[in-house]
Amino acid sequence: MPLIRKLELIASSINEIVREEAINLEEFIADLNREQLMEGKKGDGSDMPNYAPNSKQPSSPGLITLFDTGDFHESIKPVFEDEGIDLVGLDFKTPFLVAKFGNILDLDSERREKLKERLLFRVKIRLKELL
Repeated sequence: MPLIRKLELIASSINEIVREEAINLEEFIADLNREQLMEGKKGDGSDMPNYAPNSKQPSSPGLITLFDTGDFHESIKPVFEDEGIDLVGLDFKTPFLVAKFGNILDLDSERREKLKERLLFRVKIRLKELL
């Protein structure tokens, strides 16, 4: 296939390639958000508040991680939209937790960079296959 045709093929399929590879990273994306929450961080990188001194174990002490039974953390899933990726929580507590703590279903800049690096690596492999 001539080079110009290969480049046209890449140009016409790049969005679909990126989407497919992002979908292949679904669990990685959710894990990035879970990791961030376990560090007591919100999506903007700011700290969650500390647990109250009278909080029961295993929650206390330190920053709130929103992990008690693990149900909320396990419910975190990425949703792939035309404009990007949204994180959602499918647990019944999600609306309450978002109302109380704000931007918890998002990635901070450090984790966005990790995702970008991993996604770019996978997309480059796919593009090389087309050439």
